[in-house]
Amino acid sequence: MTNTYRRLIAAWAMLIGLTIALATAADVTHSSRLGAPWLFVIAVVTVAKVRLVLAYYLALQSNREWLGGLVAAASFTMCAVVASFIIVRP
Repeated sequence: MTNTYRRLIAAWAMLIGLTIALATAADVTHSSRLGAPWLFVIAVVTVAKVRLVLAYYLALQSNREWLGGLVAAASFTMCAVVASFIIVRP
């Protein structure tokens, strides 16, 4: 197995682990409103997943400018989503 395949499989395993972390943080088994700390955890894990997909599956790890810009855009989007949930919260 080549080094490229090993890195892709490791990235896939990390994505699965982060998905399980998201499901745990979001408490998908209950219908409840999440507090700000859990929303923040979900946002951070989501941005980590975005970075993994961009770096390994789209091969942007060698192009730091694009990787940084796209991760920054995802971070800004997640900040806006979390802020809107916190503002709208009754």
